[in-house]
Amino acid sequence: MKNLSFKTKLTVIYIICVFIPLLLMSIFYYNISVSRIEHQQNDNLNYDIEKSSTALSNQFDRIVFISDMLYCNDKLYKLLDLGKMTLSESLDASNQIEEFCTYFKSNTFINSVNIYSDNPNLLRGSALVKTGDIPSGSVWYNEYLKSNSGTAVISYYSPDYNSNVVSYIQRLDYIKTKNGSNFLKIDILEKEIYNVLEQNSNTSNLYFLKSDDGIIAGCDRTDGGYKNSLRLTGDFKVFEFSFPNGYKIAGSIDKSRTPNVFTSEVILFALIIIFSIILAFFALYKVIYPFTKKLGQLTVCTKNMINGTFELVPEENVGNDEIGILTRGMNGAVIRIKQLLKEVVEAKMRELEIEKEKSQAKFQALQSQINPHFMFNILEAVRMGCLVRKEGETAQIIKNMSAIFRWLIDWKDDLITVRDEMIFVNSYIRLQKYYYSDDVEVTMDIDKEAEDALLPKITLQVILENAFVHGVDKSIEKCSVDVKVKKIGQSVLLRVSDSGAGMSKKTVDAINKREFKTVTNRVGLQNVVNRLELYFNDKFEFYCTSEPYKETVFTIKIPFRKY
Repeated sequence: MKNLSFKTKLTVIYIICVFIPLLLMSIFYYNISVSRIEHQQNDNLNYDIEKSSTALSNQFDRIVFISDMLYCNDKLYKLLDLGKMTLSESLDASNQIEEFCTYFKSNTFINSVNIYSDNPNLLRGSALVKTGDIPSGSVWYNEYLKSNSGTAVISYYSPDYNSNVVSYIQRLDYIKTKNGSNFLKIDILEKEIYNVLEQNSNTSNLYFLKSDDGIIAGCDRTDGGYKNSLRLTGDFKVFEFSFPNGYKIAGSIDKSRTPNVFTSEVILFALIIIFSIILAFFALYKVIYPFTKKLGQLTVCTKNMINGTFELVPEENVGNDEIGILTRGMNGAVIRIKQLLKEVVEAKMRELEIEKEKSQAKFQALQSQINPHFMFNILEAVRMGCLVRKEGETAQIIKNMSAIFRWLIDWKDDLITVRDEMIFVNSYIRLQKYYYSDDVEVTMDIDKEAEDALLPKITLQVILENAFVHGVDKSIEKCSVDVKVKKIGQSVLLRVSDSGAGMSKKTVDAINKREFKTVTNRVGLQNVVNRLELYFNDKFEFYCTSEPYKETVFTIKIPFRKY
């Protein structure tokens, strides 16, 4: 794989990650769909069988009800047991029997209702049949005689109807007659059973079967004739009636009546697969072609750089994707390399000038060291002159001024201990007391445990200067200045208070909000806060309170740190 071109690798990725998963997913979904359709068709088949069996059972129950009505009819038995009578009386009796049969034949499921009698005094009619007129080879009659039962359900093929017939036969012996025996025969033709099956079948082939699986009626035949007593074979779902006993309904899915969903599913999935493959290929082409084109340009540029030729990659139609970023980065690198080469050449030409600048810098550094020392020497000469003239106080002030200048010039570390800070503060306070004389009283309370704590240089001096300049100097009464440094747990508390003129509420709020730009002459305080933020981030506190001519307090709380 590592020796294949990028385009070939992308093609392999397309086949493995797009084409094959899409094909497998489609086959999987097709199988699920086919299974779902088959399951739905089986449910429909069960539903059709249940509806048809219920409908036929209701019709057979209706036939039994009609038979029971006639079986228990006293008037019918009187008509069937009449003795000798005139012709008109005989015709009248036959007509009345006809009326009975015609009345109960009103059910559309029933084809005919006939009463068979061997009473010689009755005349034959359309509904009244003489038993002696039954053909000797009649299938249904022979089956009835063999059954030797009061009721029988017999199915057979009738040439007269050119159809299969189901007959319900009931012996009429509820009341014994003197003039012969009688029985009732109700016929149902194949087409009536077909109508019931057809009305209750949606997508199924249903069959009404005899006990030996011979087909009596089926919803796939409308010409009335399973003449050869065909038997049903194959895989069918079967419902067996409790009455008539042994008869069944069998059903199967009718492929001719069901839409060819399987073929349509195959076509649909084939179209989806083809469309998806084409779409994915087109999208891949639209994405890969510009990608591989730019990648080829970058490859050429890289080879040229190896050979010492630095040329820019064309940037037209370059987007903000990774290739675009890489292209612009490559061009930036080429430009930078060209600049570096130019700078190297120029650097060679400027070596003498750089050496000259170095020598001049050294001279300036020596001069910057000489000037402060000259200042210290002058201050020291003045101080010695004051001592000779016995002006001790003036000599001491000059000594403090010299110490402060030396402290500021010789800065070194920006973080110092409280102990070192207090040396500088003491010199500053001596100068201020020389100026204010007895108008100010300074007290200091420095905790020994806090002397090793580190803080930015001249932090306390700036706060003290603020107290003298904005408090003591503006007061007409004697003032006091109090300096306290305490170690509290893992923190150090620095507190400077004065009883001078104080500050307005607006100024106090601005300082506490660290809005120093809105307050004049507070650059030193802003510098202190900035340096505290630099060294302690947000782990320090800085705030002030002021009651004019009573007490103005600046408080700083920093973490305890030491060398």
